[in-house]
Order: sequence, then C-alpha cells, then structure tokens
Amino acid sequence: MMTKATPICPFTLKSLATIKRENVAVIYERNPLVTNDPSDEAGQRVQCGHSCTLSCLVPYLHDIGGSKSCPVCQASPAVVICDYHSSAYLVNDTTNTSDGDTSDKNEGRIISFRYGTNFYFLRVPASTSLSSSSYTSKLSRHRNGNALNRIGSVLGMDVRSGLKVIYKGKVIYPDKSGDNCDDISEHLLDITSRDLIQRRKKPSLVVMGLRQQKADVTDRSPLDLLLNIVRRLTPWHLWKLMTNGLQWSIHATTSLVGGICLFIRSILYPPQPTH
Repeated sequence: MMTKATPICPFTLKSLATIKRENVAVIYERNPLVTNDPSDEAGQRVQCGHSCTLSCLVPYLHDIGGSKSCPVCQASPAVVICDYHSSAYLVNDTTNTSDGDTSDKNEGRIISFRYGTNFYFLRVPASTSLSSSSYTSKLSRHRNGNALNRIGSVLGMDVRSGLKVIYKGKVIYPDKSGDNCDDISEHLLDITSRDLIQRRKKPSLVVMGLRQQKADVTDRSPLDLLLNIVRRLTPWHLWKLMTNGLQWSIHATTSLVGGICLFIRSILYPPQPTH
C-alpha cells in the first residue's frame, strides 16, 4: 500500500492518483512480509514505502550501473519493488490472519521473483473462473492471467526469446518439454504461493534476460528524452564518464610520449650500417 507516499511521481511529475494501480511501484528496503514477523530475529520494521511510477522505476534501477536508493527520499536502498496491489497484500498480511487471497474479491495472484539485486512482487490479474481444491489454489479462486506476460511487461523483455526463469538452479522457462505457457504460469504462481505461505525472505524464482532498449530516438516522447538526460546527469554516470575520459587521456599521453622518445632516440642513436 502507498504508505508515506508523495502525491507526485519524481519521474513523471504527475499525481500518482492519475496512474493505474498496476503501474504504481512501492519501494521497500526489506521484504515487508517478514520484517514485521515476530519470529524474525532482525525484528526491524518496514523501511521506506515511498511510491512512484513502476515503468519509470525499472529503467532507473537496471539501465544505469551501481546500487540505487529510493528516488523519492534518496535515503533508503531500493531493494524490494512491489506494485500497489501486492504491497497492500504483503503489508496487511503481517497484521491480519489471511487465507492467502492476494487482492480484493480474489481478482488475482502474486508473482514474486529476483531480477539482479532486486526482489519483485507483482499482481497477476485473474480472468475466467476456475474451480480447484488443491493446497496452493487457496490463494486464488479464479483462472489467472499469464505471469510470464506480467514479468515481461514490467521488465521490458521479450517473453518468447529474451526471458528465462530459474527455480532451484534449473531453467523452468523456456521449457524443452513444450508445456503450455499458461500451465507454466500457473506453476510459477504456485511456487510464489508457497513462498508467501512460508514467509520466505527471498523469492525462489530467479528471472534472467536482457531488457529491450529503444533503438530509434525519434520514436521517444519528449518525456523519455528528458528522463534520459536526467539519468545521464546522475553522479554515477558522470563519474563513469570522467574515469573513462581520464583513462583515455592517460593512454593517449603515454602513447604520444613514447612516440616522441622513440623519435629522439632514433636521432641520437641512428642505426649502424651493417657490413
């Protein structure tokens, strides 16, 4: 839930009230599902909880090197990324006795995974009704949307060619056995359900793959260009440019001095003619 959230997104400068809830990101330093757990030895409360636009936060976290802090407060590390619905579930579940429903009226389930150094918790909306009595199906009484599509949409990956999902060291997507993507999606959601029930600190699923980059600058909106300029003015990017420039200058100077020394040496000590 959007606790301590500012009404304005630091990226778009728009009110968060005008953004769809699935595109609202809530940032935490630690997993809120376990930080308020009395059995957790750390016993530390949930940190941060600020909100911004999810589609702008992902490039900020992954397209520029270095560790990232919350773009709102710039004080708390941005480690756990939830969308609005999953954040509401994780925070409420620490204080309420829940049967595992991940949203109001059982409208979806949560998919959690690790990507890079970040943990993601995203809601996958439900579609048609599905009746089941399995243990993990208690987290949903509806047929769920595709978790793979939700992951690819948020991370900006091609689901069919640029995304891999690993579970316990084994690649479970793409699946060589040719299982249906919807069946794989249900399997991923079931794994997340067990993680939530067991209150695991880290998601069991690991997502790997390269994010798609926009090749044509002319297709970008003025806001995208402005955000790109702002990202290039970050201290980390400027430091990287300065170190690369310094290394190039040292290399060029060394080569120039070496050439001059070789020229002078050839004049002072010309090669002797061979007899």
